[in-house]
Amino acid sequence: MMSDGRPLHALLLASLFLGMPPVTAVSAAPARVETVTVETSDTEGRIDIRLATPVEPVMRWIAADSCWRLDLPETESGSPMPAVTAFRGPLRQVWQGQVHADPPVQRLNLYVAPGTGMKLTRTAGGLSIRLRADAGGAGSGRRADAGPLPESLLLPGHGGGAVVIDVKRSPVLPLLAELAGRAGISLRMRDDPPAIVTFRSRSESAMAALERLAKRIGMVLTHEGADWWLSSKKNPLLKLPAAGEVVPDTLQGVTVAEALRRLSGDGLARHLEKGVPAERLRMMAAALPDGLSPRAAAQHLRGDN
Repeated sequence: MMSDGRPLHALLLASLFLGMPPVTAVSAAPARVETVTVETSDTEGRIDIRLATPVEPVMRWIAADSCWRLDLPETESGSPMPAVTAFRGPLRQVWQGQVHADPPVQRLNLYVAPGTGMKLTRTAGGLSIRLRADAGGAGSGRRADAGPLPESLLLPGHGGGAVVIDVKRSPVLPLLAELAGRAGISLRMRDDPPAIVTFRSRSESAMAALERLAKRIGMVLTHEGADWWLSSKKNPLLKLPAAGEVVPDTLQGVTVAEALRRLSGDGLARHLEKGVPAERLRMMAAALPDGLSPRAAAQHLRGDN
């Protein structure tokens, strides 16, 4: 079966892509988004979308990003949304773009503050969206889940891989884990980070954001061998080289305390010994694995692995 020159499988693809039931007919040509206007206040946000022809939107709540997602099937952009640099109240950011070419799908992502409710209405010229702060989760019947809205940790930037962070007295560990995941690394901790952070930053990548967050909480992000480590900037291990290899034989037959002195010298060794049980310092140093850097060897001797 054919419809306006498109094979049936293209229509089924649209249904599967958008999570909608299969459609039996489409418009003769893609609809167009003529304009998108945004207004914000301390308590409300308004987004008006003017369409050349009516379309049936698909609205979803994306909990992981604290985002209302609006997909407009069989729609392309007639003109890009003008840049909006200042947002207030419940609306934090708007992203508009084409996410599928055949069939065309225009998408708007509305990144909002936690607890923001949404109402979508159809107007003579298109669609109107109202956002209200602290709505207790009330919003569109198309919301995908009914759970509480989470604290938003990350807001994708307007383009490229940019990452915007805007948190106030939020838990640090989930934010560190989210950034490390987006950067594609496994993050190991030498020291405990603070429990809570207030942090605002725009970075060109998740990795850059992670480095800035580390600095904000008084820590240092380092790449050592195959691992990424987060350490307190006061950790004495950071004064030892993370490159090069220790010859294990040079640290055999001596106590842990003596091995630390041979690695670092008397002055630094006194700092490295702090927090290490006295009985461990008196133990004979076990054979070290091959290929350890001076920093990794000292960490191994201290029993911090």
